[in-house]
Amino acid sequence: MTTPTTETARDLDDWETANNAYLTAGLAWMRERLGGAEPDPDTPPWWELGVQTEAPPALEVLGDRLGLSRFERLVLMLAAAMELDPGTPARCADANCNPRAGYPTLALALTALPGAAWDVVSPQRPLRYWRLI
Repeated sequence: MTTPTTETARDLDDWETANNAYLTAGLAWMRERLGGAEPDPDTPPWWELGVQTEAPPALEVLGDRLGLSRFERLVLMLAAAMELDPGTPARCADANCNPRAGYPTLALALTALPGAAWDVVSPQRPLRYWRLI
């Protein structure tokens, strides 16, 4: 096994920093969407910034390799938000209009996320085929 060079380690640190910033922006966007906020039409979506980077964030790499649509990537972000953002269950309950439904549902994703499509539940679509959800 070879030891990574200083440049390789720096590149990895840079990628991790950029990936964390991408994830942070995604979680902030998800908080706003679950809160009912409409995005500013003059501001590009947070995911467009990640697509433009030299080394794309993990969600974009996964999405490209598995053929995930933008909506499917956002569904994964919603699922990840449950684990990464402690306020997500309360936001999901509010968005679901049910204090006992503090979790993401397909109905919530279809309502709150742009580009919603029913075909995501098909066993042939990547989310179910690869058992991501």
